[in-house]
Amino acid sequence: MVIEYIEIKNLTEASSEIAKIGADKVGCQVMAPKAVFRVIKIKDLTATQALILKQEMLSQGGEAAVARGVISGAVSHTDVLLMGTLKQYAALLIKLKQQSFGLAALAGQIQEKLKSAGDFINDCFPPSSTPESDQKDKEKDRICLQGMQFYAYHGASAPERELGQRLEVDVEIYSDLRAAGKLDDLVHTVNYTEVYQVVQEVVTNSSYNLIEALAEAVAAAILARFNVAEILVRIKKPGPFIPGCLSGVAVEIHRYQ
Repeated sequence: MVIEYIEIKNLTEASSEIAKIGADKVGCQVMAPKAVFRVIKIKDLTATQALILKQEMLSQGGEAAVARGVISGAVSHTDVLLMGTLKQYAALLIKLKQQSFGLAALAGQIQEKLKSAGDFINDCFPPSSTPESDQKDKEKDRICLQGMQFYAYHGASAPERELGQRLEVDVEIYSDLRAAGKLDDLVHTVNYTEVYQVVQEVVTNSSYNLIEALAEAVAAAILARFNVAEILVRIKKPGPFIPGCLSGVAVEIHRYQ
């Protein structure tokens, strides 16, 4: 057994060392930003900017040093020392671009500083885009939970409400998944396990005359719980309590945040 200390200076060296282990090309692209550590100093931020910046960096697993007086309110301005991997910086920039107090502009400056040092690669940071292309991507991206099955008591007839029946539920969540795809991190997407739990709770712990009303309740619960742009909810009764020969009845609704 031999232990060797490896010093990684940049993404190229990181990819090279990971490739030597035997990882494939995609693995190298995903892991290389995690192997490069950078320290960036930002001068003269307001206490508010510094606190938000520190909080966001900590949430990504990085670190940020600020003046001690910032916490107590003793100082109004401070320098900030950011410490983290390139992957953590990539995630930080996504968060900062959604912030006010001038932090969205600061995110652009940090990104340019990393670019100028040769650290910027498309597989590490989200690509630049236009509002039109952003909208097109968001319209295409979706998470699908298909064929969820529950036994519940919904229906306008007494047998349905007393005996119950099997229901099938599909949910499609429309959300921008580019950050999740680039950073391979659950924090940037919608956890479909939690979505399933929300649907299960609504369907099995309630009783409606109409599956239209049940679909509305499912949609409302998902929109209230998760930051998504649009959802589709489809609820089907495979064996409806009606005379006739048919494979089932269903309703489908689209709702927006």
